[in-house]
Amino acid sequence: MLARTALLAATAALALGACSSRSGNIPGTRVPDSQANRDLIDVVEAYRLALENQNVNDLARMTSRRYWEDNGSAAGGDDWGHSKFDGEVRARFLKSSDIRYSLRYMNVERRCPKSGNGNEGCIALIDVLIDASFTTNDARGEPMRHDMRDQNQIVLEWDKQDNSWKIVAGM
Repeated sequence: MLARTALLAATAALALGACSSRSGNIPGTRVPDSQANRDLIDVVEAYRLALENQNVNDLARMTSRRYWEDNGSAAGGDDWGHSKFDGEVRARFLKSSDIRYSLRYMNVERRCPKSGNGNEGCIALIDVLIDASFTTNDARGEPMRHDMRDQNQIVLEWDKQDNSWKIVAGM
């Protein structure tokens, strides 16, 4: 019986070891491990932290001049771009507190022109699962905690002027 248990334990250890070394993904993600993918995830992680810390200035620096927000609606009246970013985000942060924003990285796709040099002309699509919560005040002024789970795609573009990735959509 002891020999059989030892054999099962050894087999399980080998199987687990083989799975972890074979996956080749960035730990905690479904994203293949490469320096390019790590760099893109680092940008999105900086965004996530700036959002949790309600740091409008950092968020504005991370945003492309071409950023556009359609608020997920077909009506165009609630759309806004980079020029209104500061005011829109500050107004939302004034109404919320205790932001927790967790991301699970599902996929990273980098698209670059064939004739490109480095990251020049590239865009990146980062698919994430969001698990977030925040507090707002209800109509009576009482704090109300909101929980949100969603999937999203964050779109980045390479800004050759700043030599960095900027968020174009998906905040």
